[in-house]
Amino acid sequence: MTPIVPNPDEIRETIELVTSTMFDVAPSSRSTRGDAARDPVQWTADVAIHGRFNGTVRIVCSRTIARWAAATLTECDATDDDARDTLGELVNVIGGNIKALVSEDGEPCRLSLPRADAPPSDDRVVCEWWTHLGPEEHDEIGVFLLAAD
Repeated sequence: MTPIVPNPDEIRETIELVTSTMFDVAPSSRSTRGDAARDPVQWTADVAIHGRFNGTVRIVCSRTIARWAAATLTECDATDDDARDTLGELVNVIGGNIKALVSEDGEPCRLSLPRADAPPSDDRVVCEWWTHLGPEEHDEIGVFLLAAD
């Protein structure tokens, strides 16, 4: 069984589709982080993929953006717990779509449950995308595909 590495352009398209659908924002992604000043405290969530591709989908954003995303989805004031739940849901939807990209030839992959506040990882970064998400022009989330070597 040959491991599959997803096409970075397909991952970018997946991220843009999910974020534009869930949050009604115009898709806009790039493979490097923007230069705007950012909240130094980063929140994370991840989900693992096991099968022909073994790795992790991880999202990173500021608390401000996480709370904005939760408030946008729930249409009410969001707590930190709401924000963590929203990040878990977002990474789960993105991860499920990426899982579909790497599940081929009757060999499906499995997706773990999402976890918020994911610890740092030593896994190799396969690709990284930064996409606009939030009310300000410089607001963005990072989506990383990490491979377990």
